[in-house]
Amino acid sequence: MSLRRTFSLSAVPHGVRRTAARRLLASALLCPTLGMLDACAPGMSQYASRSAAADSSVRAAIARERSIQNTEIAANAVGVLPLTVTTSDSTYASLGYGVAALLASDLARSSKLVVVERLRLDAVIRELDLAKSGRVDSTSAPRVGRIIGARRIVLGALEIRPNGQVQIGSQIADATSGAIAASLSGSSVMTQIFDAEKAMVFRLFEAMGVVLSPAERRTIERRPTPSLVAFLAYSNGVRAELARDYPSAIASFTTAVRIDPTFTDASARVSNIQNTPTQVPGTLSGVTRAIAISNDLVNRPTPVVVGSGVDAPVTRQQLLTITISVRTP
Repeated sequence: MSLRRTFSLSAVPHGVRRTAARRLLASALLCPTLGMLDACAPGMSQYASRSAAADSSVRAAIARERSIQNTEIAANAVGVLPLTVTTSDSTYASLGYGVAALLASDLARSSKLVVVERLRLDAVIRELDLAKSGRVDSTSAPRVGRIIGARRIVLGALEIRPNGQVQIGSQIADATSGAIAASLSGSSVMTQIFDAEKAMVFRLFEAMGVVLSPAERRTIERRPTPSLVAFLAYSNGVRAELARDYPSAIASFTTAVRIDPTFTDASARVSNIQNTPTQVPGTLSGVTRAIAISNDLVNRPTPVVVGSGVDAPVTRQQLLTITISVRTP
């Protein structure tokens, strides 16, 4: 069976910036295709099934929340909530999601801790509506821990000041007692955000009484990317994936990889969402190539672009027609 989708877009209207145009293209490419999951994308269906299973597990835990015993909560399990961001610059609005993902990845390097699966944590954040500003706090964190069966929940905040200074703080909530076991804080400049994150994660290990091996410490000290711009795109993707806005997530992760091809965390996210090893050949992999083409078209300097850089404005319209043909077994 062959399925065909054709899109004719005024891809870059006057005044629309190229970043917005790229997201428009990715959404147009992916949304119709994601609607055909059962027919032509069993790989993505597996990802959706895992996410649905996490939702079901979380709802079941919430239904029996009052009867959950402390003995059911794993003492070595830890979850990391998105950090709350205070800033006047919307560019950094998603940074707390990226930093939280990095903290979780680093904490998972220790053999003495079990970091809660990201899909389960995302499910409880959605179910309890914790993504809204001001809702992720020391009151809600212990409840999250009880629902997902993790004794320790890491939460925190980033305050980004106009002079480029970043104040970072984190707390460890104990799900069994409801108390805050530790409060940590530090400061940095935005260009050294990775240094600040590494310093914070080592302090978190210390506060939890975890002694790292030399090999674990060396692994944790590695920076995910040298590019702050790539990390900001990655952070946007983490936030979009949590919200199940998969077209935006894939577009953001793809942008991060385009900026820094060595950014393995970003490329792994794309692979995980699309589940490329098990998908039907020629389905979503073709869409990924189309997204890469659209990124290239939108970002390539042409006579219609004034200025340079990711956000250079476009002065007149271009009509772009994209046809995707999907052949299924």
